[in-house]
Amino acid sequence: QGLGSVTLRKTPEEHDAIVAVLSHVPHLIAYAFAQGLPDGETLRLAGPGLRDFTRIARSNPSLWGEILLMNRAQVAEEAARFRTNLDRIITALGRGDRGALVAALQAGQSAIEEL
Repeated sequence: QGLGSVTLRKTPEEHDAIVAVLSHVPHLIAYAFAQGLPDGETLRLAGPGLRDFTRIARSNPSLWGEILLMNRAQVAEEAARFRTNLDRIITALGRGDRGALVAALQAGQSAIEEL
């Protein structure tokens, strides 16, 4: 606390839910996204945004496999929530529905305003 940290008391279940959404699922998403990236010369064109997004996919896969398995129920629940949100965006894109697309993007932006 002397260094500016905030201490919160949480049950193990609360802890697992929090780290699933704030840490574990972002790692899962980064690893999954990285699997679809091109290789070779094309990837060298990547800018800092892609590097920022995929940085955590450089983490140790064995370690993260264990972490994800140890919190698998919460990770699966949060990953399903992500999939629902991504499906909403994909559906709007497929339909060419600018209003629904912008609304989904705004919902994402609003969720991180306090960061």
